[in-house]
Order: sequence, then C-alpha cells, then structure tokens
Amino acid sequence: MQENKLYFRKFEGLLQRSHLKQMYAELSLTSQLQEEIIKKL
Repeated sequence: MQENKLYFRKFEGLLQRSHLKQMYAELSLTSQLQEEIIKKL
C-alpha cells in the first residue's frame, strides 16, 4: 500500500510538470503570435 502511494505521488508530480510545460509552451506560442501581429501592424 505504501509503495502505491509513492508511485501515485511520482505520477502526480509528472502530471504537474507536463502541465507546466504545456502552459509554458502555450505562453511562448502566444508571445510569438503577438510578435507576428506587431510586425504586421
């Protein structure tokens, strides 16, 4: 049972990390889009 909890914690950490990576990717994507828009203006 204890091992299961540890595994779940690891999995949770991985999920949070991938979520952060996704958020960061979306942020950098929007900033790239903003730069493109500014260039066109």
